[in-house]
Amino acid sequence: MLTYDLEITLSGFSGEIAGAHIHAAPARANGGVIIDPLDGGKAFGMVGSLTTYSVCGEPFPPENLAS
Repeated sequence: MLTYDLEITLSGFSGEIAGAHIHAAPARANGGVIIDPLDGGKAFGMVGSLTTYSVCGEPFPPENLAS
């Protein structure tokens, strides 16, 4: 099983982030959602004026890799 580390930092958002996800697909194509930061009770947080999200060592099944 592969794992991944992901850190997202945003600025300028005035409201709650209700949806965010990453798709697996070749360039200019739309594939299925493979990473959903809001799934499983995880959430974006605030650090000063920045909106942040980070995870380390999350499982990533190899079949999710786009070809």
